Amino acid sequence: MDISHFLYDDVDLNKESHRVFYVTEPNESESSIKERIESSQSWINFNNISCFLYPKGAHSILRNLVELSGYEYTESNVPRHNKQVIPVVEPLYAFFGGYFSGTGLDDTVRSQDELLKWFDDITGEIILGNIRLEPHLISLPNRLLLAYNDYEFDINKVEVLDTGRHGISYFIRDNFEHLDNDLKLRLYESALTRSLTSPYSMIISNTFYKWQRDNRFKNHHPALIDIFANEYKLYDYFRLKSATDHENRKGG
Repeated sequence: MDISHFLYDDVDLNKESHRVFYVTEPNESESSIKERIESSQSWINFNNISCFLYPKGAHSILRNLVELSGYEYTESNVPRHNKQVIPVVEPLYAFFGGYFSGTGLDDTVRSQDELLKWFDDITGEIILGNIRLEPHLISLPNRLLLAYNDYEFDINKVEVLDTGRHGISYFIRDNFEHLDNDLKLRLYESALTRSLTSPYSMIISNTFYKWQRDNRFKNHHPALIDIFANEYKLYDYFRLKSATDHENRKGG
């Protein structure tokens, strides 16, 4: 199946709104856009597994796990193996996190009130279309269009790594089972350590969830959810697949 058929027909993404997070520079050529996106993502291939790496998709943690494991690996623009791991992150969380990473704001300590105001200000800029899209902000649907460019997409070969539901731990358990126990322990410790490298990032994260919760109930920014409708459709689809596959493995 062509990846666009999966995204537009099976998941039912809207082609027009899909373009919102595609053009990264005014008047940029199509080839330049593709190069910009491709340069910030790759498949890491090891032990008959291909894992998709991209900014704000736990890419540094996943790369480090593969490197620590001692498995030989290669990197490519398209997957090389039938088992294809795709990490998913809550879309707004990933986008706002990407904005803070890309602008360096995650290194500037601010109070919770200042952060809440930042989230409101950034939301206004997103709604007005004033956000410049750099690699941390490219959405997963657009990334997958290139990750499976000229490659036959098969949803049955995809294993979703749900970063919000212990996905990293499952990834270690399921893909490094043949390693000795000491090395597996190092992998778990590495994943935990890297997720806690910046205490301030945790403050941003906790404040974002508070901001998102308050705005969801107060309905301050319904346009924001409309703008990210495609991203949430794919996120929901993949999370359901992850949960279903997990339950099927337990039952089998």
